Amino acid sequence: MGWFQVWLKSEKRSGRDRRLKIEHYDGPGRRQSERRLGKRRIWPFGILYKTREPISYIETWLEFNCRGRWTMRLADLDDNLVDKSLKVMFEFETDKTEFMRFFST
Repeated sequence: MGWFQVWLKSEKRSGRDRRLKIEHYDGPGRRQSERRLGKRRIWPFGILYKTREPISYIETWLEFNCRGRWTMRLADLDDNLVDKSLKVMFEFETDKTEFMRFFST
């Protein structure tokens, strides 16, 4: 009998099931009443902003002018690495409004 045939041969282990059978575990680590908030709930206000400005300039403005949390992701970039589309998401609508007011001029 070759090695491959031995490897394929199944041998039943002891009849004992090694998996624990715990029903209705309510210990620490499992909380029924708490729900985790998804990313969409944390960042409910977002815009797609097309610009030629450096990302560092926009990040600096966000850091000093937003009251809530925010995030920014690169959505698109042209071949010359100049024109870009940024997806900017805010926790508060007021931050979004201020961003649009400042960067629309």
